[in-house]
Amino acid sequence: MKNMRKNFNSDVVYIVRIVNPHINEDYLLKNAISEVVAFKDRDDAIAAARLRIRKRFFVEYFEIYQYPLWMVKEWRMPIQIRYRVPKEKGGGNA
Repeated sequence: MKNMRKNFNSDVVYIVRIVNPHINEDYLLKNAISEVVAFKDRDDAIAAARLRIRKRFFVEYFEIYQYPLWMVKEWRMPIQIRYRVPKEKGGGNA
């Protein structure tokens, strides 16, 4: 049972939706060339969403959606999948 769960989690991506309730507007997080950005790591998705929210009036919020990778690849819009970059271990200057 654990192997099945591990495989399911490895085939999942996270999509960010940013919502502005005051003007009834919402949109998916996109990159500079209008591709929807899908993240393999939930923490990376949250960090990117926090950077994108317009902080001037503090009216926007974000939602994170979890989708199977096969479903996202079937969408009829361009998708960019961002994989987590491994961080270097150790704190010394080498």
